Amino acid sequence: MNEVAEVERLYSRQWWEGRTNNELQEMVRGGLAAGETGAGAHRELERRARALRRAQEDEAERQETHRTALRIRILAVAFLVLLVSLLILELARSRGR
Repeated sequence: MNEVAEVERLYSRQWWEGRTNNELQEMVRGGLAAGETGAGAHRELERRARALRRAQEDEAERQETHRTALRIRILAVAFLVLLVSLLILELARSRGR
């Protein structure tokens, strides 16, 4: 019974997450001879790749949101400058009459 618990602990999610990429790649290189270890290593590398891709996509989305907000602020400032300029011109015209 202790052997089963040891095997479950050995190949738990925490165990896989504790392996370095190099360790996992070595296990994958073992291929079919490595049995479940090779397949498990491959699954962990795939999980890490998906997590990295999600993080990169989230960062790209955050940057795009930031750029969009910056563009909106610039347009708002330009609009306000235009409004103030028109107001000043109108006031200058009305005083000139």
